[in-house]
Amino acid sequence: MNSPYGNPIDVYDKEKTICDILANRNNTDIQILSTALKSYFTRSDKDLNTLMIYAKLLKVDKILRNYMEVLL
Repeated sequence: MNSPYGNPIDVYDKEKTICDILANRNNTDIQILSTALKSYFTRSDKDLNTLMIYAKLLKVDKILRNYMEVLL
């Protein structure tokens, strides 16, 4: 995808974005993490299978499961 200025930028799906936020949670504001997770889990188009695949690849699956237990 291109930015408004025409520069190429990488765009990922929402599941990858959630896992990226979790992987960088020590450098991310807790409010951003909380809002992102709550927003994702309330969506009707969420794909939990894809989310768990990304979580395993990025080694945040245990952390994600902890959040899922609270939010689901």
